[in-house]
Amino acid sequence: MAQHGLAGHDGAATSVFSRVVAAFSAEPKGVAALGHIDGRALRLELDVAAGLVRVAVAFATPLDLGLRLAPRSFTGPVDEEDPFEAAFALGGDEPGRVRDLVDEATREQLVDLTDSASNLALNDRDLTLVWTIEDVPDEPRLGASVRAASRTLASLERSARSLRSSVRLRAHADALASLAQAHGLSLELTPIKLWGELAGGAVVLRSERIGWHNHRFTLQASLPGPAPVTLRRKSLRDTVTHDGQATLDHGDAAFERRFQVDASSASDVLRDPELRRALLELDETVGAVSIDGDRVEVCCLAIEVRPSTLADAMLLLARVASRLRRS
Repeated sequence: MAQHGLAGHDGAATSVFSRVVAAFSAEPKGVAALGHIDGRALRLELDVAAGLVRVAVAFATPLDLGLRLAPRSFTGPVDEEDPFEAAFALGGDEPGRVRDLVDEATREQLVDLTDSASNLALNDRDLTLVWTIEDVPDEPRLGASVRAASRTLASLERSARSLRSSVRLRAHADALASLAQAHGLSLELTPIKLWGELAGGAVVLRSERIGWHNHRFTLQASLPGPAPVTLRRKSLRDTVTHDGQATLDHGDAAFERRFQVDASSASDVLRDPELRRALLELDETVGAVSIDGDRVEVCCLAIEVRPSTLADAMLLLARVASRLRRS
């Protein structure tokens, strides 16, 4: 196998890592490699200095709990008769939600994984198995361990579907639940995802944890093809350079101050005053608006948008997309 950047590292470590990469038909990326198992993304890493091989198996969608699980490395008030408590320290933004996520069956699965890996760690994005170079198992046992990790993630994903939303997002979730019920949309709460059809087109809203008790919402409305115009909120640089700014003749000074419109995509669609007003309202009351490719998108921090405003924004975004589709 070609070494793809591994040459020059410790020969034994390189040989072992090449074997791991081959076991999953992964694509080498220097001292890492990318692949898939059971439809999940895999990231394989070689840490020559520490003498370790890491295999990270990803959640289908990242969670939003600030989940942290790692081998227990300190003594304290621990139930030594509970194999999970003895083996792991578990934490997150909201301890109650984390405890509800990791049910008894999943606790047993995680403990079982310690029999096949030197170490492991779990967070919102993935479950990572770690082996010392000397202890990397043969291909059948390696594959079995990683597939067991994938099944553990599937168990956690099923458990997450029954969790309430983050306490910081609960009012937003309630407002979105009312919207979903009124318009026949689908809603998941951990993390929040609202999707379906509004005003004749597909829409989706997602929440993403970006820090301790801190979340971001992304609202998207799909178009059947490339949008007739490309725009985004102006940056400070845009206001100074005016690079690539289209010359608009609709006489809307507030709109021109707010948005950077790509000169190569200037379109008569922006002559529509209702469309301009809707885009301005979304950008001013919700978050940064962009139109690019086949979608209209709004991004905002959860703490900066009222729950009722977020629900109303989905309806307004859908109307914007509808006007663009008719243009």
